[in-house]
Amino acid sequence: MGRQVLIITTNPLSKDKFLSISSEINIAVLSVEPYLQKDQYYSHVGYLRLLVQRTEILFTLLENKIETFLFESDSLWIKNPIPLLQSYANTSDMVFVHNMIHRGSTSVNGGFLYMFPTSPTIKVLHELHRMMMKLADTIKNWPPEKAVSEGENDQVYLNRLVLNKYGGMETTMMPFSEFPDGKWYTASESQRISWHPYVIHNNWIIGREEKMKRAKQWGHWFMKDNSECDDEQVRKIINL
Repeated sequence: MGRQVLIITTNPLSKDKFLSISSEINIAVLSVEPYLQKDQYYSHVGYLRLLVQRTEILFTLLENKIETFLFESDSLWIKNPIPLLQSYANTSDMVFVHNMIHRGSTSVNGGFLYMFPTSPTIKVLHELHRMMMKLADTIKNWPPEKAVSEGENDQVYLNRLVLNKYGGMETTMMPFSEFPDGKWYTASESQRISWHPYVIHNNWIIGREEKMKRAKQWGHWFMKDNSECDDEQVRKIINL
């Protein structure tokens, strides 16, 4: 079987919207409480409950020996990175990209992971799932809109496991110049010109509407008002 893209959503309406574009899209709807079908906010209880389910899905895929590429939808894709990421199959268990944090230091970006179904990867996901289930138990009676410490989430836990080489895991961190995060949008023009990104992650901005607004300002939005693709704008971007 070739590569398959699976879109996972919590809202049945979004599934209908995708399928109205193409009946060939693979999309699954998670069965969740109604409040989880709406927008969630980083480091809040509702958001973390979704991440618990995401971790469980990843663990299940890898346990079944399925090579897995996790990515989120808030990214600009300029070049196909899959051949490059797959080239690390014999040297790495997981391939990561940077998440820029304070004063130039970096961490693993938990929303962009290429995972080979090796024994170390499965051990790491098993432990990550255990940690997330413990967090879920801690917040089980908290209201979904309650904020949670930013030190408690899957990305922080994964960073801890990576730094400790849990399970003997070997990793590769892709260069920021090829896989920048949302700091690309606030970098100087000279920096942006020197980078040659495959993908730009539109993060470091809060809220779906704000992400859409920034994408449109930079010409990184390709859907016309009639829901058709703006092919001309796509060509402009991929030829950057």
